[in-house]
This record gives sequence, C-alpha cells and structure tokens, in this order.
Amino acid sequence: MSDMEMFSVLQIFKPLAQQLGCYEVRPSPKPTLVNDIHPLFALDRWVKGYDQHTSEFYWKMESALRLASLILTEDSTLPWFIHLRYGSQQVEDKGIVLAWTHEFFTPTQGRVVRDSLERMAQSTSIMFVPRKYKETELGKAYGCTGCYKDDLPWFEEFRPSDWPRIGGQFKDSEQSNRGFPVICLNAVFQDGFKAFDNKTQSERYRFSFMFVATLLHEVAHAYWFYLGRYSTENFLNCEPYWTARDKRNELGSSFETIIFGRIVDPLGSIEGLRWSEMLISLQSETFAHPEDRSRVLKKLFDNRSANFIEINVPPSTSDISFAGWRGNAWFHPDGTRLGPYVVSIVHVVPMWWIHQWFNHNAWEQRRKMWREHGVYQPPGLGPTIVVLCQRNTGVQQPFLMYCTNIDVDPNLEATAVHTEKVGLYQFQVPR
Repeated sequence: MSDMEMFSVLQIFKPLAQQLGCYEVRPSPKPTLVNDIHPLFALDRWVKGYDQHTSEFYWKMESALRLASLILTEDSTLPWFIHLRYGSQQVEDKGIVLAWTHEFFTPTQGRVVRDSLERMAQSTSIMFVPRKYKETELGKAYGCTGCYKDDLPWFEEFRPSDWPRIGGQFKDSEQSNRGFPVICLNAVFQDGFKAFDNKTQSERYRFSFMFVATLLHEVAHAYWFYLGRYSTENFLNCEPYWTARDKRNELGSSFETIIFGRIVDPLGSIEGLRWSEMLISLQSETFAHPEDRSRVLKKLFDNRSANFIEINVPPSTSDISFAGWRGNAWFHPDGTRLGPYVVSIVHVVPMWWIHQWFNHNAWEQRRKMWREHGVYQPPGLGPTIVVLCQRNTGVQQPFLMYCTNIDVDPNLEATAVHTEKVGLYQFQVPR
C-alpha cells in the first residue's frame, strides 16, 4: 500500500476523527507553559541571511520553543541525554551500543548534562532549509543536522556574518573532536509559522507539536556531534545504538520514541504538515513465524472494547511500504518493504494528547510522579481510531481492519521493554 493509498484510507475516517476529538476541537485550551526558552533556541542562535526570516515570526514559535526547552531541562526527561553522555560504548557486530554501567542516574550526572546542553547552545546554529533546495534529498527531510556548517550543500549561500557567533571557549585544542552542529529544519516549518495566523487553534497545536518533535529529534543528533564521542575506529563518525534493542542507530528516532512514546506523522507526510492534517502514529513489526504474529493479534482482538471491521482494499493494492512515514525506517531499517507476517498498527492521535504537552498542570503531574516514584512514562493515546494492517507471504493484497474508540497502545509496551535495562522508566531517584 503506497503512502497515497493509505492517505486515502485514513481520509475516510476524518468525520469520525472529528467526533472523537482528533481533528478540530473548539474551543481549544490555551498553552499554559511559562518556563524560559532554552539558550539553544534563543533568537541569536538562528541563522540570518539567505531565505531566513525567523526574526519576523519568532514570537509565533515561542509556545513550541517553551515545550522544547522544558523537555531539555526536566529531571524526568534528562536521562535520555545522560545515557548518551555516560553510557559505556560497547563494540558489537552491528555497531556501537551504549551500555549502562551504573545502578542509577546521579544528581551530579544530571547537572553535568544540563550544563553541557546550555554550553552546546554557544556552538550550535539553527536554520530553515532554503526553499531553493527543497527538492533535494536533504530538503525533503523533516530535518537534518550537520556536524559543521560547511557540510551543508547550501553553505555557500551565506555570508560569515549570517552565522551565530561561536563562543571562544570552543576554539581551543581541547574542543578539537567536538562538532559545531547546524540544525536544519524543512522549509515547510518556516512557511507554516509565517502563515500561523491563518490556522485554527487545533491546526496550530498539531503544527507546533510536529515542529517540537522535529527540532528535538535534531537536537539529539546535535548533542552527539557536540560530545565528540565518535572515536571508535571501526565505526568512525557513526551514531551509537542508544540500547541494544534498537533496530537502527538513529538517535533522533530513539529520543522521540522514549520521550513521546511514539513517532508521530501528519496524515499525508510532509505535505500533510503544510496543511496541518490530523496526526497519526505508526507501529510496525515483522514476525518470522505466523504463530508469533497471532499472539500479538490475539491481544488486540481479545480486548473487550475492540470491534474490528474489515476495510475494502482496492484490488491493485499489493504493497504496504509506509516508505514516506517518519517512523518507517526506525521499525524497518533495511529500507525494504515489510516482510512476511507483518502487523502495522496506525493510531489517530487525539487532540487532548497534543494539548497536554503544552499544559503546565500536566507537567506538574509528571514532576510529582518523578519525585515520588522515580518514573517517567509518556501518556497513552487513550480511546481512538486504530487501523490494523496485515500482509502474508504469497498473498498479494494487504488485509486492513479498523476499530473505533479502542484503548490499546503497543507503542508504550514496546518502549517500556526497550528501556528496562537502562532504567528510564522505573528506578529509585537518588535522595
């Protein structure tokens, strides 16, 4: 099933999505975050010059930048960065794997990482991909990050004075192995913020969430460049696997999965982002044997609230690639179409789930959970629309079913297992 075919299938559910609060919610609550914007996202860290208009709409980005800043500084979310900074690098056949060698995260480690993220701001630049390059491979991505500015194909378009100042302490010999990261965001984000006033409140929320997810995805890559830990000869310049369970060494996707509990896409991929389409979440798994897949399906079908209904699929449909979806390569790193006995579960993301990320009280509840139990857990989606996609070896057509108002979330279960040895989800907070 191509991206456009799946787009057409999910379009059918728009009226139902509206009824379930997944599309337009009126009135929408206002964002209530009041924290400071992190130095990394300050206006003076954004590149000026060629096709860069950030100063014209920076104030429209502030709500999103507050959320991104909060996630970079909260005690409960810092462990992802702590593990990246302190995890022991172990060489395995597939690459470098970060292994945790401590019983718990210490307050000192938290302070060091928090301070280093602030220092990274003095050597990091952020920009939008110039529209001239939007049809290039990098220009089509949601975001990309270069270790150095002259790594970028559009570097020559800018004057030296267009780039943010690099702090003097980053120019000595001790910093020689560190990168000076440049975070580049798709031009659609610049266009979207320029047209922000023309969006509904729900559209602003969806657009802002995707901006935050993309920005922090790239910050994860940038922090690895900044740390300069890529020194193992066999895998020089390669990112590590955040845990041994990762199928791919993709730090940005790891960060999104751990912090948000999922990787979210706008319906219609990058063009859907332009029109602030409803958001969806994809989870795929390929099983070697049909009985393994049957166990997963049994858990879904045994759910009392589940009443799956078959979707008629066009006869010409033979592939379920999801190739243009952000999370696809995270689940299927070899880039091929999904193999035999595949299960793909697509959730439509409710607006309340997006709202709560921008809500001060919701973060107070997370802080309370962290203080009292030492636990951080992303919120589930709750009851929503679920589309189940299957394909068997030798069967040309995929088999699609849907269910409404179901509260089943394999994303969170997978993420909890993914982090169990790292201790991000459950461990005693040092006193």
